[in-house]
Amino acid sequence: MANNKYDPNLQKRIIRLHLEEGQSVKSLPDEYNLGSGTLRYW
Repeated sequence: MANNKYDPNLQKRIIRLHLEEGQSVKSLPDEYNLGSGTLRYW
């Protein structure tokens, strides 16, 4: 199933914030208005 709801560039940016800059998985969905399991799914 394709995920067309979020822009791929936004996905990459958010993942990079977590992996490279150490932002928590809990803070990013609140900051970017994502569903609670979205970041974990990516």
